[in-house]
Amino acid sequence: MQAFEDKDLFLYFLIAAYLILKDHGLLVLVQFSLSHGFFFFCWLPYVFLCNRVILPFPYHSVFSQRATDFEYVIVEFLKYHFKYLIENKVGYTFLDGQIFRILHKMRSIREIGDGLGDISIEDVQDIEGNHRGLKGLFMYSKSRVSKFDYDVLILYVHGGLGFGMGSADMYSEYLSIFLVNLLEQGFTNPALLAPSFPSDRLEKYPIQMAILLNSYHYLNTLANANCHIVLMGDSTGATLLSSLLLQISNPSPYMLNYLSNTYSYNETRGGFSAEVVKTLKKPSYCIMISPIPNIYGYHKVISNEDDYLTEDNLKNWTKFFVDDVDESTKYLSPGQCSDVKTWQTALPTQGLLITYGTEEIISEDIEQFIGLLTQTGCKLKVDKQLGQVHNWPIVNFYGERLIDHREYSLQLFTGVLSRMLLHSTKSFFEVGAKPPLNIVRIDDDYT
Repeated sequence: MQAFEDKDLFLYFLIAAYLILKDHGLLVLVQFSLSHGFFFFCWLPYVFLCNRVILPFPYHSVFSQRATDFEYVIVEFLKYHFKYLIENKVGYTFLDGQIFRILHKMRSIREIGDGLGDISIEDVQDIEGNHRGLKGLFMYSKSRVSKFDYDVLILYVHGGLGFGMGSADMYSEYLSIFLVNLLEQGFTNPALLAPSFPSDRLEKYPIQMAILLNSYHYLNTLANANCHIVLMGDSTGATLLSSLLLQISNPSPYMLNYLSNTYSYNETRGGFSAEVVKTLKKPSYCIMISPIPNIYGYHKVISNEDDYLTEDNLKNWTKFFVDDVDESTKYLSPGQCSDVKTWQTALPTQGLLITYGTEEIISEDIEQFIGLLTQTGCKLKVDKQLGQVHNWPIVNFYGERLIDHREYSLQLFTGVLSRMLLHSTKSFFEVGAKPPLNIVRIDDDYT
């Protein structure tokens, strides 16, 4: 797929306007346009002109020196969105999954699916079956799924609008190319599940964790003895994955009690339940993109005008994520779990990768979390990206103009997975899979 262009940006706002008109009516659309038109038509062009055109390059911020014009505009829009639009039902539309689902379909048709291979995206939903409540996107290769067993299954937990908020549809194109790259790296039949969460902000913890445990168990039912299960997530999704690792290794009494009251156990059916959670095995690998280690208690927040994430965002996300519950702090704010033995028990068998940007306001929190995990002696790969902001892979994917640049993170992640997992993957030797490509020199310093 080609990089996002001006026509895609125009299409994005056109779809947003249509959805606002359809869901809220013409009057609301006009009122919203008048209220926020100043930012889009006056303030944003003014800031861009001053900071990107008039200001000499040596005086640009670190992020501005590295970013494309498109990336710069995206980050400025995200700053405005999280400050003024996030609490507005109409403003919520701009990061709604419907926009990205329509946009992805129209881009795929326009470019005849170039670069997406034969990846199929299906909506999965289990209402009354063994995984009652499971809902999300399941992605796989249509030509491989009927010929080979799965050799790697990925549970992708998205960030976006907070803990368990937003939509996985925002990542559909990104994750489709991710699966294509896994095939290029030598995996035979990769697949991915991106679970969906309740859109109602009244649905708070532990619902999100129950959904993740249910999703993880579902992937375990699809896997064979030689299949790797990989956890992957960005922003608040990466934080939820940290908590998930702790729950898998040592489920909390609070969570087990909630699951016992919510999911009935039937041994003959083998469905998801509290009893099943006690038997879950650890994943093979984990990729965390810009995790938020500490959701409350303390933040080592760095003042940085480049990053669209703010301390107010963190506080609001925490407020909508959890109330006062009888749960251990480490399961809610994993960065505050300082017990090395607990993490040694919880971390994946083949290690993990943590990537973040130097311009993130929580970069010190992430580095402290990395320091804690380093003490466990696990296989930990740290990718510190110079001049990048929060959740840099997704920002790059939408903002970079060159294909190699926008897909750089995908090449990095799949390259790491191939090195860590392929030689313990039986199908790699039995069915003549492709040898892995060394697209990115992941052992060198890079930016």
